[in-house]
Amino acid sequence: MKTLVEGIKAGTADPEATLAIVKPIFDRFEIALPSWQRDAWDASIADQSAGHLSAEDLRRYAEIYSGARDIEAESHLLLSGEWLTRAAEWNIDFRLGKTDARATANMLARFLVAGQQITNAQKALDTLIVTGKSPDDDVSPAVH
Repeated sequence: MKTLVEGIKAGTADPEATLAIVKPIFDRFEIALPSWQRDAWDASIADQSAGHLSAEDLRRYAEIYSGARDIEAESHLLLSGEWLTRAAEWNIDFRLGKTDARATANMLARFLVAGQQITNAQKALDTLIVTGKSPDDDVSPAVH
């Protein structure tokens, strides 16, 4: 991204230069969204077998699985819709060798922002899993 933006500023990011910068990235580009196995949790709630858990553990597990669902849904929203359309259009241009540096930078920037949001949500969920506390638990109510 840095090299691409520098090329745009310098006026040297023609289609060939843009392709040379991003080709190595897209040769190994892959999106792997988080996937959660929650069938056992859903079944235990449905048949009330989770009733043996303490209220604290039940709340913690409910928050974890709720957070996992939220991350999965958020990930799909962040990486679909307009971004997916732009990425598909860019992919065609890329294959045709007609890549515009600014359009490429915009698409990459949006992907990086989405990736950071997904990563932050995953870290928050990991914290909840490990500590039993949401990062929001340490934030004063005035901040919310």
